[in-house]
Parts: sequence; structure tokens; C-alpha cells
Amino acid sequence: MSQSSSRQPPDGNSSDPFNDPSHWWTLEPALCLVSHLHQHRTSMAVRSSRDFFESLVPIFREKFPAFQWRADIIDHKARDISIGWTVFRSMYACEGVEYDEDSGKLAMATRMKKRFIKDYREIAEQILKDGLAVGGDVTVDTYFEIFSMDGPIGGMPIEAGDDAGWAALEANEELDRPLFEDTDEEDNWDEGYDEDDMPIDEWDDNSLDGNEDEADGPDSLPQDGTPSQGANRATPGPNPLASGGSSINRT
Repeated sequence: MSQSSSRQPPDGNSSDPFNDPSHWWTLEPALCLVSHLHQHRTSMAVRSSRDFFESLVPIFREKFPAFQWRADIIDHKARDISIGWTVFRSMYACEGVEYDEDSGKLAMATRMKKRFIKDYREIAEQILKDGLAVGGDVTVDTYFEIFSMDGPIGGMPIEAGDDAGWAALEANEELDRPLFEDTDEEDNWDEGYDEDDMPIDEWDDNSLDGNEDEADGPDSLPQDGTPSQGANRATPGPNPLASGGSSINRT
């Protein structure tokens, strides 16, 4: 999540990395955006997200003058962060997963990695490679607070005709299907499953039994969406992610 997802930003020119907005989002600009999203979320300001992203343009142009920032480019990255977060929190919640607060990366059994990649492909691969964009005041708690449902970002309606916004909402809803109930066929990870029948908000304890050498991680997320306080987990802030999550919605 520290880099942009595989979806192409508006007006990207892949032939020239300098002109391709997907290459602008190194860690520092990404953290800057997350920090401003958090400020907007916690300020309880009642204004449209369109105005919010317009207000960030001069800030980004001053901080990162090498690039021609526009509101739609910043908006697009915020959507990527939202979609990436829904996948990250599902991985973070699983029994046996360890989270490193300094790097933002997740550690887990190899077969769990394969399962996540099978379900979420490029997004899971990117999360496993880069982890969550964290640093300075931005922690995993920051993301929980940004994407809770009871605030300006979490509660904004999606505008009619906003295809990307509806796609982000559908991605969140897909993550909130009924939990997958594993059988005793512990080794049947790579065949016999339909991808549409494999939600992974949480893993059945039996599915991780076996001869794996990896140490068990902290407890999984309970149904209310509040992270358990395992040894290697960050404790969420006062507004943990509500069950169901949220995309960056638009007015």
C-alpha cells in the first residue's frame, strides 16, 4: 500500500515514468495524503470530498513541486488506499498473522500468503511486499480511524455515476460476506475451491493446524471489528473500524 495499485491513474503515461502519476506516490507523498485524510476525518468538517481534494492540490504542489498535482490524481490515490486497506485489514485480522509496527508489514505462513494472493491477486501481492504505508504520526490506528463509518469520509454518500466509488464500495462489501467455514481437509489449499466462495475476513482455527513452523500470531479480529491486543499488534485508536468498513465515498 505504500505504492499505488495496479489500476492506472487518470491521464497516466506509462511510457514516461515522470509523467505517470502512479510513479509519484513514493512513501512521503502517500503518508502526506493519509495524514490529511486523517485530519479531515477527525475534524468532523461537513464539506464535500471534492472540495477536500481540491484543497490538497496547492499543498502537494508546494511539498512535492516536481509533479503537476491535480485533485483527480489525489482522489484516485485515496481510492486506492481505501481499497487496499479493506484487503489489509482482512489479512491483519487473521489468526497466525504477525504485524510489524515499524515496517507496516505482515508475516504469515506460506500457505496463507498463497490463499490471499489467490483471492486478491495484485493487491495482496503488493501488501505482502510493501506492507502498510506507515511512518511518523501515521500508524495502523490512523487507518482504522480514517475508515470508520461514523465520520465525514466513512459516511459520505456515493455520487450517482461514480463508477470508481461504487467499485470501491463493492470491494468492501465483498470482504464482509459470511465467514468462510473451513473443513478438515487442511491441505486442500490450491484446488477444489471456487474463488467466489472464499471470503477471508477470518480463518477457522482448524485451517491452520498442521506442521507449519511459523509461530502463531495474535488473536483474530472479533466480529465488531475491534483488533485484539496481541503482542505484535498495534492497539486501535478510539474509533476502531466499524464492521463493514468503508470506501472513500464521494458527494
